[in-house]
Amino acid sequence: MRLNLGCGNDIREGYTNVDFRELPGVDVVADLSQFPWPFDDGSAEEILLLDFLEHFPYAMTQAILLECYRVLDANGKLVIQVPDGLHTTRALIQEGDYDCNRCGSRMYRPERDDGDGSGYAASNYPRCQKCGQSADEISEAANGRLYGGQDYPGNFHHTCFTKTRLRLKAKTAGFKDMTDLSVADTEHLWKNWTIKMTFDKDDLW
Repeated sequence: MRLNLGCGNDIREGYTNVDFRELPGVDVVADLSQFPWPFDDGSAEEILLLDFLEHFPYAMTQAILLECYRVLDANGKLVIQVPDGLHTTRALIQEGDYDCNRCGSRMYRPERDDGDGSGYAASNYPRCQKCGQSADEISEAANGRLYGGQDYPGNFHHTCFTKTRLRLKAKTAGFKDMTDLSVADTEHLWKNWTIKMTFDKDDLW
């Protein structure tokens, strides 16, 4: 069995698609904030948590990962995709180097002294040089990536992650062999502000 947890409208063939809402294509309706999940120990070869963890309080992260560990078989694989806290925050506050969410161009902020000691000003790059999106539009998109669309119950983000924090949480839950995955344009609207990793269950760290 392969599980696609918190799938929403991202229904994937070959997976058991699970969500708390009764949507077309959802195979199992379950509240995944309640433990244990309705899956047997060692029953899944793969679990997808795609844009899933951020919808739960950070304090629940460890419990969720431990539940994934329980459900996966001995050679199981966990795939996690979450907002990239570092680059998304930079885009939100228009500070430092980050990528445009629309085209992926780097939004450099050249240092400049405005006389107030800050050394920076938003006017340094009012628009992306490639696609023309304004820095304020990019900041608005970053706000949605960090806090969720907030357009239906459950579509709120409680937290975000860096690679270091995500790896530490997975390691503490018993996972090993972190592998970074690229995020394709077709996979994600905010591919430039997204962390995607796989973790293996087999063996110890």
